[in-house]
Amino acid sequence: KVNGFPAKYIFMQGDQNAKTISLVFGDTTFSTMIMAIYPSTDDKTGEQIQNAIKTIYYDKNLIIDPFATASFTLDETKSIFKFCKSAAGMFIYSIGGVDEKSFNDEPLITVTTIPKDPTVNEKGIAEMLVSSLEKYGLTEKVLKNISTTNVNGQLAYEVEVYGKMQGKSSLIYLLIVTGQDKAIVIQGIVKSDFDTNLKKIKNLAKT
Repeated sequence: KVNGFPAKYIFMQGDQNAKTISLVFGDTTFSTMIMAIYPSTDDKTGEQIQNAIKTIYYDKNLIIDPFATASFTLDETKSIFKFCKSAAGMFIYSIGGVDEKSFNDEPLITVTTIPKDPTVNEKGIAEMLVSSLEKYGLTEKVLKNISTTNVNGQLAYEVEVYGKMQGKSSLIYLLIVTGQDKAIVIQGIVKSDFDTNLKKIKNLAKT
């Protein structure tokens, strides 16, 4: 058990170069998973990871500020988009901050932070994201208004991706802002009234 919650501990080696430790725990109201991967020859690191896992403390009643460790800020004061929720490191902004169980045609903004690979520039990150969109169903892709820009002193790259998602005309706006060791990926998703919604997304993204 972890803090009294039922738990399952899994140790496995899927290939000869790496070992994996997984811990899943929770109750009828939540489930949490911790996963660690380390070189199969590094027993010392494996022992340290196992010792660290034994110190886990979880309080489901604790209210956590999702922005406590965020690497960005957005000025919502003049925007129709407000923070809605965060999940798995992704911050979601919706009109009025409304949390729909299933967003359909409503415009959305998502913000994620990824480690910066010194071998991949902002354009390369954007290309990987577009490729990922295609894997998730983007068809008839057309890229427009590609530019390198500056956002509050940080180098940035933006592109508008037009196409169809699940057969519906869609626009995905990408803005990648890079710092020394991180890249902030802002993605605006629009399925109607492209011009108006894109302008509002850009206004918030560039704050």
